[in-house]
Formats: sequence, structure tokens, C-alpha cells
Amino acid sequence: MGDFTDKVVLVTGAGKGMGRAIAEAFAARGALVAANDVTPINLDETAARITASGGRVRTYVEDVARKMPVQTLVKAVQDDWGRIDILVNCAEVEPRSPLLDMDDWDWQRTLDVNLTGPFLLMQSVGRVMRAQGGGVMVNLGARAKAQENRGAYFVSKAGLVALTEQAAGELSAENIRVYLVAPGEGENLVEKVISLAGAGLPRSEEVIMEKLLEYRQRFLDKLSAAPDELGTALAAIPDPHAPLEAGGWNLHQVLVHMRDVNAQVYPPRLYRILDEENPTFENFDGDAWMAAHYDPNEPLEAILAEFARQCAAAANRLRSIPVEAWSRPGTHPAYGTHTLGWWAERMLAHIEEHLAQLSRMS
Repeated sequence: MGDFTDKVVLVTGAGKGMGRAIAEAFAARGALVAANDVTPINLDETAARITASGGRVRTYVEDVARKMPVQTLVKAVQDDWGRIDILVNCAEVEPRSPLLDMDDWDWQRTLDVNLTGPFLLMQSVGRVMRAQGGGVMVNLGARAKAQENRGAYFVSKAGLVALTEQAAGELSAENIRVYLVAPGEGENLVEKVISLAGAGLPRSEEVIMEKLLEYRQRFLDKLSAAPDELGTALAAIPDPHAPLEAGGWNLHQVLVHMRDVNAQVYPPRLYRILDEENPTFENFDGDAWMAAHYDPNEPLEAILAEFARQCAAAANRLRSIPVEAWSRPGTHPAYGTHTLGWWAERMLAHIEEHLAQLSRMS
């Protein structure tokens, strides 16, 4: 595939070298390039070169070796372009020092940039790609075989090989293709990346839609099944008023909390997103709410029945909306602006967190 018109391509390490060359190649083929680097001056030069050639690019200065900057980067690209079709991990460092003399900071920084960085990006971008129905990730392997004084670099790249293989196996079911590209004699690395990215992209809108619908259905099935799982966990705990953990809530309190969070937070937010244009949500203090409203004498059966009704109502509402509605936004002063799909996943994650807690105590 040589035409990447309007495909969003995130390239890390795009300030110079191979990252810059790959960013320019995608831009020349019509892609919307999200260029990342830790050095602004280098990134500005990359952007100037792409713009001068008629390409489209936006720059993002973040350190991809750390979790929060990676999350900031991915959210910014989503906010600017609406999606991420291709991720190319080019950011790397290569200290040259014998192992016996190497400073531990250089060792750790090399692992952080060359291995942890790709993991964090593949995780965050992978979630985006899963929600949108697929995508392609390309990691850059070592540029040559192991050589003297480059131990940290080659160890990090060996780990990247294993990470790529693991991700390729896990993410294939989500229609996400993951590749490792390493230069060889007589090969053009840029063209190799372009070729794999084109071959790995979903071939049609129908495929994307099919995967997206499958993902939504799995989500809704899990939400609908949550009350039954909760009932099973409750049956295995004999005393609902005994603390589950030292100094913590008991089963009755956890169940009330799950029901009240459903009543006050997640389904109401989902409904507001569907009914309003980018609503702004107030913060909810779960501990303060419990202190003011908790009734230890409320029957467990009534609490569980209300929780089940809430989950069924939310699942039914979400099941009936058009696919594009999952992209409608809602804003929280602390968490920022996210899609209905993101808020729905937060709801399920909160439920599953407490289900896991109860399962451990049963």
C-alpha cells in the first residue's frame, strides 16, 4: 500500500535520523503525521521539512520513557486527529560504554527509552486501536549485530524482539498487526516500514466496523453478566458485615458503594453524553457519599436487585445507540474530555475491580 491519505501515523523519535525519514515518507504518501521527540529544535526542523514538501504534520514534545507523558501524548494525538492508525516506535538511545564501566543511569535510561517506551506506547495506542477496530504497530530492531561497548542498546533491543512477538500474538484478535523491522544488507528500512504498515492496515471500512461491533458486544455482555457474578461472590461470603480486609469496608458496604456509584456517576454520565453536547461532570466523592447515606440495615437482596436493574438499563441503552455515538464527548475537570466509550469502560472497570476484590475474599 503506497497511499496513506488521511491515515494518522504516530512516529516517535521523529526529530532526526530514521524517525525523521519515516515521518517524511508517510507524509509524502498523504498521511497525517503526529511527530514526537524529546528535543523541540529537532522536531521543529522535521515539521518544517514536511510542511515545505506539502505534507501535514503536528509535533508533540514528550518523553516516551515515562507513563504520564505517553498518556498525554496519545490523548493529544487523539484530540487533534481523532484516531491513530499506525504507530512507529523509532525513539532510541545508544550509550557507548563497556559493561564494566557503564553508569547505572545510562543502563536504566536505555532500557526505559528502548523497551519501556515502546511498551507504554503499544499499551496506550493499542487501547485506542482496539476501540476503533484495528491498526498497525511497527518497532525498530537493532541496527547491527552485537558490538563492543553497546551492551545496553543490544539488551534493550533483544527485549523489544520478545515484546513485539508477545504483542503480535495478543493483539491479532483485535485486528492490530504488530511488526519488528531491523535493517539488513541491501534493504531500505523506510520502505520496509511503509510496506508492512500498508499491508497490516484493515482493508476496508466493513472490516473495521465488524471488529468495532464485536468489541462493543463483548463489552455489553460483560456488563450484563456483572450482577450474576456479584451474586455468586456474595453467596460465598458468610458474614456480609465482617470487614473484607483489616480496617476496610465489609461486603454490605462494598455492594452499596457499587450501586450508589452506578446511581450517581457512570450511567448518568453516559446518558448525559447521549442527550447533551459535551456535558461537564461534577466530581463525586464516594467516601463522603457513604458517610452521609449508608444504611447498614438495608437488605442485601434489595441492593443487588437495584444494581442489576442499573446494569441492565445501561446495557440496553448502549446496545440501542448507533456506532458513531460511542465517540460523543463528555468532560470531567480532573480526567479531561473523553468519549462515551471511554466513560463506559470506566464504569465496567470500577465494577470489575470490586468483583475481583470480593472474589479474593470468598
